This record gives sequence, C-alpha cells and structure tokens, in this order.
Amino acid sequence: VEEEVALDNIPSSAKSAIEKAAGGRKILKVGSVVHGTTVVAYEAQVQHGSKRSEVRVSPEAKPAPE
Repeated sequence: VEEEVALDNIPSSAKSAIEKAAGGRKILKVGSVVHGTTVVAYEAQVQHGSKRSEVRVSPEAKPAPE
C-alpha cells in the first residue's frame, strides 16, 4: 500500500537521500510504501523539464528495490 506523505514528515535520513537522488530536480510528491504496519520504502516522483522519474529509498536511506 502506498500513502502520500509530506517530504518533511519522513525521517531526515530518507529525506536527504531523496533530495540527493533527485539532484536538484523538482520533487512532485512523496509516498510511503507500507506492508502491514511497517514502512518498507519511500518513493518520490521527480520532474526535470518534461520528464518524470521515480526515486525509491528505504527508511534507512538506502536504495530500495521496486
């Protein structure tokens, strides 16, 4: 299950990892991926010009698999 969250409401290490991975591109939205009651990853939609991509990190700020 994915739930939209504010970037400022996720752990600071995950926020920093998303911002670093976004590399200055605009962060459109952030979601937490939850299995049961545990957050397993954070996903961010980023935009650069007309292109959009996704950044996914674990709560520990490591790259997370799809």
